[in-house]
Amino acid sequence: MASPVLRSMLNLKESKVHSCSGHRKAISIRGVPSEAVQIFIRFLYSSCYEEDKMQEHAVSVLVLSHAYAIPHLKRECEWQLVEQGLITRENVLDIFQLALLYDAPRLSLFCHRFVLKHFKAISGTDGWEAMKQSHPILDKQILKSVIDEDIVSRIVKSF
Repeated sequence: MASPVLRSMLNLKESKVHSCSGHRKAISIRGVPSEAVQIFIRFLYSSCYEEDKMQEHAVSVLVLSHAYAIPHLKRECEWQLVEQGLITRENVLDIFQLALLYDAPRLSLFCHRFVLKHFKAISGTDGWEAMKQSHPILDKQILKSVIDEDIVSRIVKSF
């Protein structure tokens, strides 16, 4: 089985696994849309997904791939978000925080650069204020990067 977490859950007699008619077991997956769960299960069985559905649910599938320890699906979700242009000024801060939480370094780096590139537009949003409250260290790191980038830019211009 591709997921050590699911394997462990199916081997347990208790926990969140419920016996259904003899040997069949059911696992409840909550907190994400059912379509994301369908993409996740299909990927587990076939290593395939429908492009349009993945693009619509890439963030939720990223969460599932982290929770159930499927690194190749997690990388695929990162790729979808970065390479398919799914990150916008409106969602970058949420995705950035998820990338940090779910240990997605490539996605985190992309979001960091995206925020720096669009700093003026993003820093005045409600999302920025919410991020400052929930992740004050991230706020400080981004501001430091903005200052560092400005300093480097001034040095380069002086040559």
